[in-house]
Amino acid sequence: MGTKAKERGLFVLGVAICLALAGVAVLLEKLIPGGLLVAR
Repeated sequence: MGTKAKERGLFVLGVAICLALAGVAVLLEKLIPGGLLVAR
């Protein structure tokens, strides 16, 4: 596996993790309205 392919794979993994965490946050917000607001 080349360096560019490895970097691309890590980038895709990072984006996937961010999307998954955002989805979990949205689901928790629906369960606890206003409970996850930390800063404005």
